Amino acid sequence: MEKYKTIEREISYEFTEKKSRFIGWIAPVASQEEFSELLERKKKQYWDATHNCSAVIIGAKKEFMRFSDDGEPQGTAGLPMLEALKQSGLTDLLAVATRYFGGTLLGAGGLVRAYSKSVAGALKAAEEQGAVLEMIPSAAYDAVLPYAAYGKLENLLAQRGYQKQDVRFEQDVAVRILVDAELEKTFLKDMTEAFCGSVEPKRVLECYAKRYCKK
Repeated sequence: MEKYKTIEREISYEFTEKKSRFIGWIAPVASQEEFSELLERKKKQYWDATHNCSAVIIGAKKEFMRFSDDGEPQGTAGLPMLEALKQSGLTDLLAVATRYFGGTLLGAGGLVRAYSKSVAGALKAAEEQGAVLEMIPSAAYDAVLPYAAYGKLENLLAQRGYQKQDVRFEQDVAVRILVDAELEKTFLKDMTEAFCGSVEPKRVLECYAKRYCKK
């Protein structure tokens, strides 16, 4: 598992270029199936548009990349959109650029600039709106402790920055804690020292923790 950045939600950006209306739209996608479903949904939403061009990158190492010019001259739409996504450093991301033709030809250079702008504008909006996330490789630990020890645990989590994911108050207190992968050894040491070995966290799964990126 590796760190990567993506966006939290759908973001759009709209502009007009020589009477052609462009709607740039980006959204998070976690799989090829999700990408296909979202792309088809967007095409149905803008069924009356002249073009719905697209680009997608999926995977922490950007293993899956695709693009489509959707009827625009080859190399003038999907590829510039994909390049804009690649330059952002983000992944697990689908971009769609919808164009309503306004009657004036833009030429190859104009199309490249317009489709690049549709993605770049949406990416900038995502950053300005605080919608960019860093996904941190993490591990989830379950711990069970007496009610009397719960306050000490809360103090430890707050001081060290470990993330409390879930709490159940039953006969004892059952807590799920999310820990950055690189801090696991430190976390286990902290727990041993804080509770003198009486609380033994159990590692239950590997996952990603979401962190908002600052502007």
